[in-house]
Amino acid sequence: MKYPEALLRSLFVLCLLLGASISARAQGCSMCYNNAAQANEHQRAALRRGILVLGIPAGLMICGLALAAYRSNNNADDER
Repeated sequence: MKYPEALLRSLFVLCLLLGASISARAQGCSMCYNNAAQANEHQRAALRRGILVLGIPAGLMICGLALAAYRSNNNADDER
């Protein structure tokens, strides 16, 4: 696989994933929404920090796995 072709495929998959995340916002439960809406500013800030604390490690792990898969695929292509 040529480099520009791989880049285009990766960008296509990224666009698909970003498009799917927009519809995922409607997945929130009404109980969580109501509790967050009634919270004071200090509690809202804590919720935002909690989302980051839980989201950043998961995002880093996904990026690491994607990088490992990409490198593994490149090594397999080099051996051919």
